[in-house]
Amino acid sequence: SRSTFWAHSTNPFDIDLLQVMIVLEFLHKTIFGVLFQYLLIRGDIATIAAFCQRCLQRAQQNGSRLSQPSRLEIRCILLEDLAKSLPIMLPVHLLDGTDVTMECDGSTKVSELIAALNQRLGLRDNLWSGFALYIQQNGQIHDDYLQPNSKVCDAIWQAESAALLSMPSGRQPRSFFWKLTYKNRLYFKSLISKETDTERRLFMYQVHAAVVEGQFPAKEEFALDLLAHIVKVQEGPCPSGADAHRREKALHGALARFYPKKLVVNVSTNDKLRLSRRLWVKWDCLSEKSSMDCVHMYLTLVRKWPYCGAQLFPCAGKATMADQASQHLWLAVQEDCVAVLQRESVAALANYPYHGIVTFGGHHGDFMLVVEDQPGMGLPHSPMERGGTQRLLFQMDDKMIVAVTLHIASFINMAKRQKDALDRVVPK
Repeated sequence: SRSTFWAHSTNPFDIDLLQVMIVLEFLHKTIFGVLFQYLLIRGDIATIAAFCQRCLQRAQQNGSRLSQPSRLEIRCILLEDLAKSLPIMLPVHLLDGTDVTMECDGSTKVSELIAALNQRLGLRDNLWSGFALYIQQNGQIHDDYLQPNSKVCDAIWQAESAALLSMPSGRQPRSFFWKLTYKNRLYFKSLISKETDTERRLFMYQVHAAVVEGQFPAKEEFALDLLAHIVKVQEGPCPSGADAHRREKALHGALARFYPKKLVVNVSTNDKLRLSRRLWVKWDCLSEKSSMDCVHMYLTLVRKWPYCGAQLFPCAGKATMADQASQHLWLAVQEDCVAVLQRESVAALANYPYHGIVTFGGHHGDFMLVVEDQPGMGLPHSPMERGGTQRLLFQMDDKMIVAVTLHIASFINMAKRQKDALDRVVPK
């Protein structure tokens, strides 16, 4: 019989063909069957069988997918060399403006891609560096944090699906927009002495993005000092008088891209020219400094602000917060505390260390923070609860509530993981 033939066959070609036939038996009625037939045309049976076997092994190792293959995944499988163990090419964006092309397959977890990125870029393990992978979906302003145990291709499919839903009925987009970004998520002030040069450079650009968006206190002179260091890292030494065109182009581009937006509102052409000349002088003073010297100097300046590196979440105070009701605020989440900042000035209003936080999370559509009474550290005139606690409510959308809750929990959990890791290295 046919089953007896396959069972006793020792020909490698017969075994490969059997694997392909088994797959086609399940796929022949779907679009994937059509795509698989295309593979049969462009490749030999043995290569395709080996590819299918690797896919099955990886799925058994990392678990099943939550979504169907994305367009990117299908395109890479159809066009790339199937002999490669990781056929999908992914561009990952870094905040210094560069991109890194990484390889993965349909079962690659976010944690696996991050480990490969750390090795490529020279970064510490995420337990110590706090870096994480984000994806920005079509039309969104904010990017979404990817959980380490999730699949990279699942996140890409979700982004592509969101783009498809945003298109008018009956129209197909030419391409699905999404962007993977690797950046710092949990900033550990206590571990800055162990940072690598790449971490410092990327963190400098991340902080400056906050400066540009008004999420960092920077007046005109201080902003120019920071900008001069950025220009030196970007452009190198200030060009001499013979290369005035290149210098003016670099100065104009730097002011347009890296100067705080709120400081250029209603600024006249003469004022912009004056800013450009002052920036030129500051840039020229750094000509003898190396790029890494400028990175160190930049970070020394910005780290004087207590909330440097904190993740800021926009919110509004509720009526339970007395004179802070309806005021536009920031919730600043960092390594050791949650702080409340004014939206415009970014001035601190209150500071709540984690050891004084009783509970936190969503509460009837708002974010709730219950803290122990700490004289001199809380918001003024906040009502007291029984037991010497304060309940603070902040207005924000559901997605932001989840993000804040997860961010606080991540800091608390990461502190415990770091302590456990150190205890294993240096036993008591």
